[in-house]
Amino acid sequence: MSRLFFCILFLLFISACANTPNKSKQNIILSDDGLSEISLQKNWRKQHNLNQVASIQAADMQRELYLIVISEQVDPSRGISLTDYSRLTVSNIANNLEQAAITDQHELIIDGQKAIQTEVRGIINNIGIHYISTAIAGKNAYHHVLSWTLASLINVNRDRLVAATDGFSLSDNQRNPVAKQYFQFDWPQDLHAEVEFKITDEKIIAGESDRKVISGHYDLATQGQKNHLLVSSNNTSITVEDASEEQASNEITNMLAQLTAQTPSFLVTPQGTFHRIVDAEPMRKKALTIVNKKIDELAPNRKSQIRQNIEKVLSDSTISTLLNEYWNELVGYWADGTMAQGETIRASGTYQLPMLHDKQTEMEITYEFIGNVPCTDKDMKKSCVHLRTRSIVNADNAREAMGLYLSDVAQQKVNIHSMSIQSIVDLVSDPHTLLPYSVTKTKSNTLNFDISGQKTTTEKIEVYESSFKYKKRGT
Repeated sequence: MSRLFFCILFLLFISACANTPNKSKQNIILSDDGLSEISLQKNWRKQHNLNQVASIQAADMQRELYLIVISEQVDPSRGISLTDYSRLTVSNIANNLEQAAITDQHELIIDGQKAIQTEVRGIINNIGIHYISTAIAGKNAYHHVLSWTLASLINVNRDRLVAATDGFSLSDNQRNPVAKQYFQFDWPQDLHAEVEFKITDEKIIAGESDRKVISGHYDLATQGQKNHLLVSSNNTSITVEDASEEQASNEITNMLAQLTAQTPSFLVTPQGTFHRIVDAEPMRKKALTIVNKKIDELAPNRKSQIRQNIEKVLSDSTISTLLNEYWNELVGYWADGTMAQGETIRASGTYQLPMLHDKQTEMEITYEFIGNVPCTDKDMKKSCVHLRTRSIVNADNAREAMGLYLSDVAQQKVNIHSMSIQSIVDLVSDPHTLLPYSVTKTKSNTLNFDISGQKTTTEKIEVYESSFKYKKRGT
């Protein structure tokens, strides 16, 4: 089997990217303040970044269903009435919407308590949203259960939102409140950081190992723009070590240096959400020039087919997905979130394989807030937090598509028996800004297949380590 075949095979793995996931499977979610709980269908998952003051956060991402609970400990027998509290919460919602409209309001009983339920619709960030706001009178507190979905889906999802709200109940015994850490995205608009990195890459093909160490550094910078923050990298320097031959090492170093010199910038929102890439065309042109030269050397008769496959890898969609994954692991998964030290939130989501026409497969992921740690060796106050994500991809439903694709590449029949994709990301970050200080990502991919009746196992293990040093502009 040709080396080119395996290079393309692993390019598939490199190009596979995780989408924003859904959170953990639980039927009953307890509130952080110890006052209440909610019983939900199994498709609802606990969330950590819908609202920083909510005591319960949950969602069914596949159906675009969301719910939070905010409790205020006041004596309902004195001061503000339930009607006043309902009016206040609805007013707060409407004031943050364009074209806000109240479509329904009625009284009801939830968990034996008086409640007022109001439906509000409007537009936020050019997206139509439909809310069901429910104010509930508790024993010594008012509880606001706010659920919502896309306005275009309300006819399908209204009963689901109402059922979720009906699952709210006061806890029989008040629990101690859970102390939460808030993760705030607050990158400066003129950030300048030096990033040192090291990538240890090992491929094991049919029992034969090929190991390389790629190290270097680059400058990370931000620039404030209207409603967004531009994130860019430049001045990249790369060295490839431990390659099989010195000549091959120098060749790979030169190729990577040319590619990374044209890395696209991207925009993120003030909330820390990835928005879009800015311009991938310079990188794409440079990469295709390099690839075309290599194709002429290795496989001139298959230039058209290989170029087509490479163009898929270098498409705006694929590059955007890769940068989105990078940003989510660095910031996006945590921005505007709250978690307790030692807490683990289990999740499920989707994983994309861009080379297979954006084939999606299931992914299980966990989020962990491990504890407080020093940002640097000199930080005696342990000002940073250690955050970890673990993901396991169930790639079984992509086996057939992968087999067909690799058969086309190899010009021989390829049968995929199993695929496995796993990763662990350890992040040390400042919780008040989400500026990272170190990242370690370990990713392993395993593929068991046979080609022309010959069974083969390939494995790729990649460890990416990086550290960030921040300085002021002009220094």
